[in-house]
Amino acid sequence: MELYLKVAAAAIVSAVLTAVLSKSSRASALLISLAACVVFLASIASLFGTVRSRLGSIIAAAGFAGETVGSLVKICIIALLTQLCEAFCRESGSQSIGKAAEICGGFAALYVSLPLIESVWSVLKTLIGG
Repeated sequence: MELYLKVAAAAIVSAVLTAVLSKSSRASALLISLAACVVFLASIASLFGTVRSRLGSIIAAAGFAGETVGSLVKICIIALLTQLCEAFCRESGSQSIGKAAEICGGFAALYVSLPLIESVWSVLKTLIGG
């Protein structure tokens, strides 16, 4: 919670700064926006390991393979990065590039989820006696 409050406060300061700069220098505002995104992602990087290990223990208790946990974590990361990329592109005035990034993110998530889909299919086949 403390980390999120720091990131939220920094996001507000960054948003005000980019709003002020966007009137005089759009390029500087975009660079500050991008730098803020990188700093925010770096600040929460320590949480990724915790999330992965806790998800791993939950999924191991459910009887799924370790590959499944990796797929879930990758899907979440792809979704977050896609959302960030789309928002940044939209902010810079490139909505079509942002939408293309969204579509690519969707297909990447689908590709990464194939092991999870195969695991679910295997469980379903077992349940129905196939």
